[in-house]
Amino acid sequence: MMEFAVIGLAIADRFLLKRNAVKILHANQMDDPDVIRFVLGYQSQRAITSGTLTYSLRSKKRPKAVINRTRKLDFSHAGHNSEYLTFDRKLLELEAGEKLHGEWILDVKIERSCSLINPLYKIFPTCTTYSEEFEIA
Repeated sequence: MMEFAVIGLAIADRFLLKRNAVKILHANQMDDPDVIRFVLGYQSQRAITSGTLTYSLRSKKRPKAVINRTRKLDFSHAGHNSEYLTFDRKLLELEAGEKLHGEWILDVKIERSCSLINPLYKIFPTCTTYSEEFEIA
């Protein structure tokens, strides 16, 4: 009977309380002559000890022009956090086949699978996605 209670608490923690939930607040474009740079703001209830940040930038004009990046989130803390998302202008121009201008879509995904006491976070990681259109000139 005790095993069912522990399993029930783990399920409630993962799917109802969602202690590892991350909320993406904003993504703001910054002016930089060499790179396309975004500031991603997000909020976390707990520090992220093992998380993955995946982000991509794709052209609305040429949907095949996509640049993807994936990296670890190691230095976040509980509360508000920010990360820089950067894309090389020359690489984007090469991928798009022309000078950068027009609308581009930024897609962001934060995946967390860290919990010392609940193994369900490893099996069913918490994922948060965000998408926004930007004008790049």
